Amino acid sequence: MADKENINKIPSNEPSKSYVTEGVTLNCTFGDSTVKLQTPGRKSARINGKLQANITDFKPMVNIPSFGKCSCRDNPTVAAATAANHGVLTPMPCVPNTTMPWINGKADVMVDGAPPLLETSKNMCLWGGTISIGDKPKKGPNWGRVGEGTAKIANGGLLCWLGVGALAAAGVALAVLTAPVSVPTLVAAAAIGTVAAGGAGAAICLTTGVSDIAEGNQDVAYGMAGSDQPSRNPLKEAIGSDAYYAAEMLGTGLSLAAMAEVPYLSPFAASAGVAGAGAETAMNRKLASNQKSSPTPPQQKPVKTSALQLEGKVDAVENIKQEINSETVKYYRVQGGSMPRASQKRIIVNENGTIKISNKDADLNISAYDLEHAKYFRDTKRPGGEIIEMEVPKWFDDFLRGNLVPQEGYRSNILNQGGTAPKLVDPTTPGTSFELPTPWVQWLEEYATNAKVIP
Repeated sequence: MADKENINKIPSNEPSKSYVTEGVTLNCTFGDSTVKLQTPGRKSARINGKLQANITDFKPMVNIPSFGKCSCRDNPTVAAATAANHGVLTPMPCVPNTTMPWINGKADVMVDGAPPLLETSKNMCLWGGTISIGDKPKKGPNWGRVGEGTAKIANGGLLCWLGVGALAAAGVALAVLTAPVSVPTLVAAAAIGTVAAGGAGAAICLTTGVSDIAEGNQDVAYGMAGSDQPSRNPLKEAIGSDAYYAAEMLGTGLSLAAMAEVPYLSPFAASAGVAGAGAETAMNRKLASNQKSSPTPPQQKPVKTSALQLEGKVDAVENIKQEINSETVKYYRVQGGSMPRASQKRIIVNENGTIKISNKDADLNISAYDLEHAKYFRDTKRPGGEIIEMEVPKWFDDFLRGNLVPQEGYRSNILNQGGTAPKLVDPTTPGTSFELPTPWVQWLEEYATNAKVIP
């Protein structure tokens, strides 16, 4: 046949189907696509109408086109792009660098003066890739990459959990700042700090957490498919790996700091009326028996101006405080008395009607609303003792009642706030009495007015 006149035949048992012709598929271990072998100018025999290739058909971009994008880190362009991207593998356009003939050609046959290519022939790119004939073999699952992706998903989920927690902490702090009541200065400062830390921590943790989850899902998918395709994390690529991981650490720290303030701030956020059912029932029964004849004071319209809205306007703050504090209730303290049953005089009445309480770290017992319990306690427990009368804002009393826990089972009650909740005591005696732990003792000193010693 005319198309085989240029073949120098040597006896061979190699089946003809192993020969390679122009247009055969080539693949590279580091390329992301396959290409077709080119044989321009070849005048050899044809197989099924296609020109037969030999081992000299290796010239880059002439016989072997670009394999798309190269992911080999030994490729100078890939190495430079990866370094510029803070170590994140960055594939770059492939330019094959083949410098020698194909190996494993058909040695006992010549096509245009060189051994013909076989399906098993291979070539090497100087950047590190192995070029083979045929489609790229399918790989099995890369379980190592699947594990890495799963770890990224878990880390992202933890960051999202921290972000939600920080957001909730900021919400609690914001409720404290916008409540229609005054709060201690230290509490307001802590609330402002919690809003700032919680907001920033939530933003950072949720952003990086979602990014980690997305990147991890890609790694799991590519790993299961056995693909070398690199995963993408646009945020990490934009700011760099070092800044990204530093942001994750910062967000974690801010979120944990905000969440740590919640136990301290939650009693103030609960001042709107959250209370334990047991304490509420006990208190209502006590008040029903003690205040049947007392007229119900008109409900005061809440003042909606918040500490955040005032922005340092001291006069406005004082006006709000005066308006809120205008409605009061009376508390009483029995102290002193004759030995050996005398108690320490912990409350000192100042000339302006305020009070000074000593040893504020110790619990303080008081009577409330009328003299019934105070007189009973003085006559039976502190003969010869004095009674201190003081007034506190009604909101303070509402706040106290909202957090009140009964004396019975106090230690095991989940509402005792770690022993800082006020306690309803002496339920079998006349009148109403409370036991105040820290910080309620400090707040009583801050908000009590019109104090005096009564006979």
